[in-house]
Amino acid sequence: MIKYYDRNNNSFNTKPDTSKDVFLVFDGNKFTALSGLNPMYDGTYSLNGDDITFNTLNYYTDILTNDSWKDMFSWTIQACSLQSVYPCAPSTLEHLLTTQIRINTPLRMDIILMKVQ
Repeated sequence: MIKYYDRNNNSFNTKPDTSKDVFLVFDGNKFTALSGLNPMYDGTYSLNGDDITFNTLNYYTDILTNDSWKDMFSWTIQACSLQSVYPCAPSTLEHLLTTQIRINTPLRMDIILMKVQ
């Protein structure tokens, strides 16, 4: 993750020096998110064209531990479960560059990821 967009104040925010990098790893219809000491694992997602819905996930410790960078990532990944409607509105993938993808959520935050080989 290289930055997030906050619709409330119409701003892009980059990673603070005090935060660790956050990586999202896709494998089939599963994902893992690595964020320093708080990994998410056994996550599942569904993809329909550019619509993506992150479904289930587990994590060892609370990823929301005093780190706004990880907060934004976590809220984006959990956008479906945070909605009060069922089925939830999916997030969408926007291919910005060959190396960047933006995940646009129906909520307040979007994240931009850089593809790592």
